[in-house]
Amino acid sequence: MFDPRFLIPFNQELLEPVENIAVFNASRDNGLEELGRNIIIEQDNAADFAMLHARDMNVVARIEGNEVADGFDRALVFITKHSGSNKAMIGRAFAMVKEGGDILVEGAKNEGVDSLIRGLKAIGITPNVEAKSHGKIAWFTRNAATVGAIEEWEKADLPRQNADGYHVRPGIFSADGIDRGTAFLLGNLNMPIKGMVADFGSGYGVISKEILARHDTIVSMDMYEISSLATNCAKQNVTDPRAHLHWLSVDKAAKAHFDVIISNPPFHLGRKGDPEIGMAFIDAAAKSLRAKGAFYMVANKHLPYEHRLRARFGNVDIIAESPAFKLFKASRPDSKGL
Repeated sequence: MFDPRFLIPFNQELLEPVENIAVFNASRDNGLEELGRNIIIEQDNAADFAMLHARDMNVVARIEGNEVADGFDRALVFITKHSGSNKAMIGRAFAMVKEGGDILVEGAKNEGVDSLIRGLKAIGITPNVEAKSHGKIAWFTRNAATVGAIEEWEKADLPRQNADGYHVRPGIFSADGIDRGTAFLLGNLNMPIKGMVADFGSGYGVISKEILARHDTIVSMDMYEISSLATNCAKQNVTDPRAHLHWLSVDKAAKAHFDVIISNPPFHLGRKGDPEIGMAFIDAAAKSLRAKGAFYMVANKHLPYEHRLRARFGNVDIIAESPAFKLFKASRPDSKGL
């Protein structure tokens, strides 16, 4: 039987049922139905959002805190691999919970839950902790003692500009500055680009902003990004009227629509590398590219993408290579079965 970690305090009758619960970063398989129907869920990931919505859950891209007049009775935070994002979520959850309410924090050891609990103790908050299945659930109460302690974590969610001048927020990929893969792609993508263009996995907008600035022959740039946070940052970073932002996974992109697709696909799910993510981007590009179009993709050199590229495209060339990266050009898409 599925018995999530976050239910331990309830199953052991350590916490009483409450009326209103805010849940942060819940995935499609968290078992949230056990909490009842009086919950609101924040989910940044477009695919998980769609799955939760399909299950008739009350899900939003971002909880604003005004959904309940006097504050939530309880908040539940499922942590991510990003320490800054976790602190920001806990800080926001704390700010939205009424006096005497509880904040629960759940995560696996390989997501950094132990480090996060140590961080809470370091600022003077000693939570209750229960362990199960290589992870932990911790919880503490909002009161006069904890309000001052967590003030800095509340500030962690504030938007900022990174070293390269882009608007970012905690938790989005490469928030501190342009990542090396993107820099390699931009440094070697020197050919003319025109027509209908797409940026798959557009993040906070680095590739789209730069490519649009270089090429007035681009008719439109459709930016597909699964993270709502990143998409909202991209709205500030990419102001060219040819840009169109989509909070969608790349498999939802229009079929046989684009002359050029550019991508630096992610390859991590949490802390674990997962090449299947990049392979799904390749499949989506083959489906969305016009017959005479071109797909440009940068990837870490060790990732096993060439076989999938050659299965989906008639022509595949490596147009730039370094000790760490390869930049591929693929054309003549074959989308049969996709």
